[in-house]
Amino acid sequence: MKNKRIYLSIAVVLFLLFLPYIAWQLDSEKKFDVLILDKTVPDQTYQEHKGITWVLNHYKYLKNDGTLYDLAQDYSGFHPQEEKQYHISQLSENMKEYDLIYMADTYGVYENEYYDENKEGTRSELIYGGLTDEEVAYIEEKYISQHVPVIAEFNSFASPTSPEVEQRLTSLLGIQWNGWSARYFNELDPELKSDIPQWIIKNYEQQTNENWNLSGSGYVFVKNDESVLVLKEGQDFEGEGIRFEFNERGQEFFDTSLSSHYDYWFDIVESDSSEVLAEYSLGLTESGKQHLSDYDIENTFPAVTRNIKSKTPAYYFAGDYADMPVTPSIVRYKGMDWLNKMISRLQGNASHSFFYRAYLPMMNIILQEEYDEKNSDIERD
Repeated sequence: MKNKRIYLSIAVVLFLLFLPYIAWQLDSEKKFDVLILDKTVPDQTYQEHKGITWVLNHYKYLKNDGTLYDLAQDYSGFHPQEEKQYHISQLSENMKEYDLIYMADTYGVYENEYYDENKEGTRSELIYGGLTDEEVAYIEEKYISQHVPVIAEFNSFASPTSPEVEQRLTSLLGIQWNGWSARYFNELDPELKSDIPQWIIKNYEQQTNENWNLSGSGYVFVKNDESVLVLKEGQDFEGEGIRFEFNERGQEFFDTSLSSHYDYWFDIVESDSSEVLAEYSLGLTESGKQHLSDYDIENTFPAVTRNIKSKTPAYYFAGDYADMPVTPSIVRYKGMDWLNKMISRLQGNASHSFFYRAYLPMMNIILQEEYDEKNSDIERD
């Protein structure tokens, strides 16, 4: 009798463990072909588009051939191979029809970071990168003529993309970029924080004629002319970094309120014809606002915008949202998004919390809306 109870308990536990897997398998498949563009793939972690690939697979959006998205194959851009070889798949080679274009990154791959990891963060020659005239024309044709929605994120139009191509893409997105990008670092001392690029430190020292004797947390602003501005915690801002929040329009569109910390690169854009759905808050003091004003930087920072032409949306995420060093190894498990969201809340401001607390909920709603639009009887004009 005792053994029977033990076996029954084990069976119940195993059933509960497998139930989310069974639920995922029983969930309806959604055919939705997404073209992912990623030119910044210096290694086989595929970090810059790992997030969007996991999202598509977890929510069971399949390619039109009925298969899940392959992280290493299903994107256009730079494909690293063994022994430092590489293959480039051009955007213009994608002749099939797509339901959405996702621009993960066009910054590119440079010689030092690809051939010599010890020199990562230093300036070197570009191997491949930047958005081209042909590529922006391809995106314009898909968006304007074929009504294919677009999602772009940092860096889709900054260096090494030319100003002319940048202007065409930002016009499509309904935004303007002032050339500035920024990031929060919880430690400015390079001896303690190794991910501050060496070229930023070098440029700062050349511009100020001072050594980089900085420590503690701070915001680092860089411009496309390589100007550098540093704001220091306790002097120029208060709090624990950047706060991402839906505004009233965002809450109405996504039907929820949302707030999360964000701790990676973002660019400073202004709305032109687009509507702002989310904003960054930096907790600036009067000193911090004055420093930004001295450099003609506004104090408000759109985080998510949406531009609509002929009922077709073009979203811009002013941050590296799909960039994920590590995603859950389990994809076919319904509720894995919710579980990781709960875990991230317990961990506070962990580096991956934004992905689960903000990016996943946004993408879930956007993808569902576009999937429903695709399958509705209402055609876009």
